[in-house]
Amino acid sequence: MVNRRASRDKTSQRNTSTMELDPEEPAMSPAHVPTSRQVVFARKGDIELGEHPVAEPAPGELLMRVKRVGICATDLHLLDGHIGDPFPLVPGHEFVGEVAEIGAAAALDRGLAVGDRIVVEMLLPCGVCARCREGRYNLCDRDDPAGGYPVGREYGINIPRTHEPGLWGGYADILTVPATAIVHRLPHSIPWDVAALVEPLAVAFRAIERGRVSPGDTVVVIGPGPVGLLIAAAASAAGASRVVMVGTRPSRLELATRFGADATVNSRESSDVASEVRAALGGALADVVIEIAGVAAA
Repeated sequence: MVNRRASRDKTSQRNTSTMELDPEEPAMSPAHVPTSRQVVFARKGDIELGEHPVAEPAPGELLMRVKRVGICATDLHLLDGHIGDPFPLVPGHEFVGEVAEIGAAAALDRGLAVGDRIVVEMLLPCGVCARCREGRYNLCDRDDPAGGYPVGREYGINIPRTHEPGLWGGYADILTVPATAIVHRLPHSIPWDVAALVEPLAVAFRAIERGRVSPGDTVVVIGPGPVGLLIAAAASAAGASRVVMVGTRPSRLELATRFGADATVNSRESSDVASEVRAALGGALADVVIEIAGVAAA
C-alpha cells in the first residue's frame, strides 16, 4: 500500500476534473487587472464568488495567471469541513498557468519571464528545516501560518484567504508565488488541458517509484479512480509487462484499459478476486500491488 503523508500525501479517492479560466483571453499584466476573481469557501458548506486586490510582486515573488485548475475530491472534503477549519479559503491545488508578472530577483533566480508556462508545487517549504535540507521538502517540519509566507502550508488546502496577500488558491485568476515555492517550467508544446494533470500524475509516478516498478514487472492496481488510472498509465510507461486493474465500476474499468491496463477484474462481480487476478497474470503472483481505493474492502 502506498501512503502519502497528511493532507499533502492524499492519493485515495480523488476525483479530478478541470476548470477552465478564460483560456482565449489575451495575456494581460496585473496592472490591467487590479483584482482577481476567486471562488471562496467562506465557511463550511458555503461557496461565494469574490474579488481580491492584486498587488505588484515583491522582488523575489511572481504572480501566476491560472489557465487551468483541477477540481479534486479533496476540495469537496474541505467544503464539507472534513479537513480542518481553513475558512475562508480559496481552494484549488492542481493548477497550471503562466507568469503574469515577476519581480527582478525572481526573474534572475528562476530564469523566468512574463508569459512562461509554469506549474507550482502545492506545498510551500521553509527551505531551512532538517527535512528541507535533506531535499525532502515535501515533509517540511515547519507549520507557520502567521506572518510572512505561510511555510509548511499548501495552496488551496490550509492557507486562509485572510493571510496576505490572499492569493493562495487555484480557483482564481491570479495567485502569488513566493520565493520559497517550488516552480517548474512547462514547455509550450503541452496543451493546458494536459498540463492540468501534472499534480495528480506526479502522485501516480511517486507510487511507481515507491513500488519500485521495474521493466518487466507485473503490477496490480486496486482502485480505478483518477489517480489509479494514472498509476496504470505510469506503470505501463515504466515498462511493466502486464498491468491489472481491480475495481467495482464497469465504466472505470473500461477506462483503465485505455490508460494502459492489460486486464481488469470487477471485484463486485467476482466470487474469487485473487484467483481472477492471478489468472490475468498467467498464474503468477504480482510483483507489485498498489492499493489506491482508500477503503477497507480494498
